[in-house]
Amino acid sequence: MYYVKIVIETEITLDKKVFEALSSETRIRILKYIKTKARTITELSKILGTSKSTVSQHLDKLMEAGLVKKSDERRKWVYYELTEKGKKILQGRLKVRILLYIGWLTLIGGVVELLMFIKWMLSLPSLNYRPITTPHFPYFSIIISNAQFLVGICLILIGLTIVIFTYRKYRYIL
Repeated sequence: MYYVKIVIETEITLDKKVFEALSSETRIRILKYIKTKARTITELSKILGTSKSTVSQHLDKLMEAGLVKKSDERRKWVYYELTEKGKKILQGRLKVRILLYIGWLTLIGGVVELLMFIKWMLSLPSLNYRPITTPHFPYFSIIISNAQFLVGICLILIGLTIVIFTYRKYRYIL
């Protein structure tokens, strides 16, 4: 019996040419526009609001990096589309952005919870209430037993963890 081994390449080799190609915001926009469908230089020129020669130069850089290829399958015009490498890079960017958005939203949610807790704390009558448990900080038992405070702290810690982890691990994609 014969076995077929299939290897799916999930790693992307990022060399100097890829970094140079991704260093331009215009080239990244071109990649995004041709992600959905193959486009001609004229279409890209109209979308980007730049000249055809400028778009052509950017496409040449992207082709050198192996992110874009020409597709002229017996058509009248030459179309440009993403290579597999280009698709993987764009998918990676999308996943990283989603992770960052989740991290930042979690962090913001935690800050909002803490602000709401502080607002509630400021509304408490402070003259007659003195817990016996901790003489140095009279509101310690209220803070620790309040779910809003604990949720706020947890959300901030989770958000910070996600954001820091994502920036450290995927900083080459951003």
